[in-house]
Amino acid sequence: MKRFVILIIGLLLYGSMVMAEIPSIINYQGRLTDTGGEPVADGPYSIIFNLYETAIGSDVLWSSGPVTVQVTNGLFNHQLGSASSMPSDLFGPGLEPYLGITVGADSEITPRTPIISSAYAWHANTAEIAQDISCYHCVSTDDIDDGCITSDKLVPGAVTATKIAVNAVSDDRISDEPGVAHSYLATFNFETSVETADSVVITVPSSGYVVISASAYFDFGFDLNGDFVKASISKTKGAIDDQNLAYFTCPNGSSVWQYKDNFSITIVDVVPSSGRYVYYLTTDENNDTILTESYLKHLHMTAVFYPTAYGDVDDYVKE
Repeated sequence: MKRFVILIIGLLLYGSMVMAEIPSIINYQGRLTDTGGEPVADGPYSIIFNLYETAIGSDVLWSSGPVTVQVTNGLFNHQLGSASSMPSDLFGPGLEPYLGITVGADSEITPRTPIISSAYAWHANTAEIAQDISCYHCVSTDDIDDGCITSDKLVPGAVTATKIAVNAVSDDRISDEPGVAHSYLATFNFETSVETADSVVITVPSSGYVVISASAYFDFGFDLNGDFVKASISKTKGAIDDQNLAYFTCPNGSSVWQYKDNFSITIVDVVPSSGRYVYYLTTDENNDTILTESYLKHLHMTAVFYPTAYGDVDDYVKE
């Protein structure tokens, strides 16, 4: 005996859906009767729900497959999409699916049920939720595909320092910005060999120039003619660069000599690419029997990065 749905009680969007799954389920309610119009006997029934592109064609857009539905007094309820998920683009502008229902071994019940109003509700619900996200951390980075958010979609000033986690931006993600690094050492005691007194480390985002300067206060004592002290900025630890030196020696004919003064050294290094660069202040002396201790005091080292280019020059001022 053929069974068929004679009344659609409800075709509603299912409300308890998580954000990532909207829209995914439609709540369908109906009444199943026999050919005489009487409710079918209570119990479980095997039903297949199909969504078609047209009212009479065989172009199936989605199928639930056989599902067991409990019928009581002819009434039943089933959540379309609960057994077999629906594609997110099933409803939208220009799409008007039709629902076909097959009970047991019977033929599909005719006519099919248009669900145009639910389609619009489905699509509108998606749009409303997508446009009304105001909670903090509702959407995480895992929910956004790479390249989806472009610079023209960001409001000027929307991304501030407080919105960026510490160490979240690496040096290769910074474009054409100068940078500064600094180090300070209160006192350094000279030895009679080449030593590294201090260093400064700078991380740069691109190729460009690094200007390194070192300044300190010399406090030395000599006891032999020709004794000397050196200080040099170098890119190699423990190496004296003779092309940039602060150099002091005992004057000819002097057997005892004290020297106290300030000095400064500045060099420019051409860096070929982004990365981390280290610069050292290296010292040396040849005095084995100094009368007093030899020191560098209040040593400052500074490294400043300048990019190769700052972009196009739109205009300039003529004097």
